[in-house]
Amino acid sequence: MTARQNPAREPGRTAIRAQPVRVTVDLDPATYTELNRWVGGAAIAVNPDFPRLPLAKAIRAMIHATTASEAVAGAVIEQLRQGQD
Repeated sequence: MTARQNPAREPGRTAIRAQPVRVTVDLDPATYTELNRWVGGAAIAVNPDFPRLPLAKAIRAMIHATTASEAVAGAVIEQLRQGQD
């Protein structure tokens, strides 16, 4: 396969990842409970008739909200500065 057929092989180019990336996070029990309570409330807000929301979907939405909003990103950065990670 030539560089023309596979642009990732061109100098300075990286491969485009096609598969999802798995990330594992260790949470203390209090933070895990807090997350689950928030997701439960969000599930009701999203669909009160069928309040189910997988943690992964909620976390993806949190990531998208953080990267799309300077205000949300700023609040997260402030939490990190205060050592509340």
